[in-house]
Amino acid sequence: MTQPRSLDGPQLMVISAAGFALMGALVKVAGSAGIPVMQIILARAVVSLAISLAEARRARVNPLGERRGLRLLLLRGITGFLALSCVYYTMVTLPYAEATVLHYMHPIFTAAFALAFLRERAGLGTLVCIAFSLAGLVAITAPSWQGDVDRLPPLGIAAGLCAAAGSGLAYTIVRKL
Repeated sequence: MTQPRSLDGPQLMVISAAGFALMGALVKVAGSAGIPVMQIILARAVVSLAISLAEARRARVNPLGERRGLRLLLLRGITGFLALSCVYYTMVTLPYAEATVLHYMHPIFTAAFALAFLRERAGLGTLVCIAFSLAGLVAITAPSWQGDVDRLPPLGIAAGLCAAAGSGLAYTIVRKL
């Protein structure tokens, strides 16, 4: 009998991207139906908790983890919750494309936090990518600041940037753990 083939990194990334796209679409639909953002977050948390507990049980690991790193784990949870709240608010407030672009700015913040807190180094390629990302962000959000097109709500843009920063911080904390 042969072992089932496990998925590799690129396949898992495609599944993750598809899951994020589906989640974003469902959040947009729920928000358009008038469901409050915190209620959407609660529903996501309940589903996520059920899946996580089932997986922890299957893997025979303690769902509460070890005592080591408990403070960082708690900080990661709070940071993740705040970032997710901002992501969902952004998805409900802004057009889907702009909300997605803002959220995908998280690698910039992850690199910055890794430089500051983990003492990791950024190569020239990383710095060039960060510069292009920032230029893209300006290209997408600046027209609404100048009044040339329909204005994007500034609070939605700020929430999107906070979501990206929060995600970057959460990823950095996971790396530290």
